[in-house]
Amino acid sequence: MSIVTCTLITIFSLIRDMPRRQLLFKARYPFDDSTAIGYWISYMHQHYSHYLGAIFNTFFDTFIGALMLDTSAQLEILKYRLIMMPSAMENERSQSGCKGSPEEVQKIESKHLENHTNHHLAILEFSKMTNETFTVSIFLQYCASTLVLCISVFTMTNLKPFSKEFNSLLMYVSCMLVQIFVICDAANDVTVRSENMSEGIYRMDWTCLSIASQKSLVLIMARTLKPIRYTSGHVVNLSLVSFGSVSSH
Repeated sequence: MSIVTCTLITIFSLIRDMPRRQLLFKARYPFDDSTAIGYWISYMHQHYSHYLGAIFNTFFDTFIGALMLDTSAQLEILKYRLIMMPSAMENERSQSGCKGSPEEVQKIESKHLENHTNHHLAILEFSKMTNETFTVSIFLQYCASTLVLCISVFTMTNLKPFSKEFNSLLMYVSCMLVQIFVICDAANDVTVRSENMSEGIYRMDWTCLSIASQKSLVLIMARTLKPIRYTSGHVVNLSLVSFGSVSSH
């Protein structure tokens, strides 16, 4: 969508600016841009920079969103493993020739619970690391995007509908909204899946486990009461609610 927007802005600029020998953006260059070669160098520089900035912005947004979606996928995998834990333990007992003594059963249960607990802790650590790494960047982007959206929408109210300037600004505003939505939606998905982690324990056949294993599951469920939340500068929780507040204002 960013590339499409840049392409449309370039087309509109070719129609609007080139016949009048004007640039897409007002700028000062260390050479005379009123000459033919100076104008073309300035014109190509601005459009090339515009495309390059859009590509880097898209890369940043998709990279952060991909890390969040990776956290969501790991939470879903852990939830499935918790549901299938009794079946996995039964298969391990049958393959290892376990006679079903309480000590052997407890050993197998402890091993599976330890693996799932370590998996959950690794997910929490990964989400904490990514949040601390990008929270300032997301906050700056969030604030800048909100400011740009307000100014752009206000500017659109003074433009003629469906004019070249109006259409260019409309595409730009759409890109900014999608930019915020991608991050907020991915963060919201992580929060929802972490809140639903206890559902995996409810759905498993926990009655066949020992009392000690059931107590361990209770501790895991207690930890899921505090879901994973990505924040913007430790101020705003990224979610569909926060996206709605930005788009509505």
